[in-house]
Formats: sequence, C-alpha cells, structure tokens
Amino acid sequence: MMGNQVSVQPEQRLVHLTRHARESGESLSTAVASAVAAADDNDPAETSWTLTEYVDPDALDSLFDRYSDVTDGVWRFEFAIHRYCVVVEGSGIISVYRRL
Repeated sequence: MMGNQVSVQPEQRLVHLTRHARESGESLSTAVASAVAAADDNDPAETSWTLTEYVDPDALDSLFDRYSDVTDGVWRFEFAIHRYCVVVEGSGIISVYRRL
C-alpha cells in the first residue's frame, strides 16, 4: 500500500456532492476543483491551492473520457486535496469529504 493512498473513513463528513455532466462542456478536472472550492466556501480562482498540486488534471480528464463509457461508469478514484478526500466516480458523481 502506498503511503499517500487515501480512502473515505467512516468518521469523515460529506460536505459537497455534485455530478459532472460531460454534455456541460466543462472538464472533469474543472468540476472537481469547483466542487472542492465550494466545499471550502470559495471561488475556484480564490483558493490557496491548485488542483495540480494534488493530481494531474489531464490524467483525471482522460480517465473520465476514456473509461466512463467502456465500463458503464463503474470505477472510482479517490485522492486527498487540501483538507478533503475527493471521490470521483465514472458516473460523474463527485463527493467531497472533510478529512479529520
């Protein structure tokens, strides 16, 4: 197991939930940054962090674009960003949990 691997723990609290729609024209990485900023009551442009500090946005977008249709949206990617645990599902669901 890798040292920086994360998973949602029972005591973590869901603070933001949204769904990314491919039809919106917005990239998944932009939707994730917006979701985490919203959980922090911020505008994405006004955060003290950038998504690229935690995950490769192009890789995240590619994961969604390449595998969501092939796997019927059945995949899940979790990572830590700032003080949150983010869960992205192939269906487009983005869940943001406050890490304790």
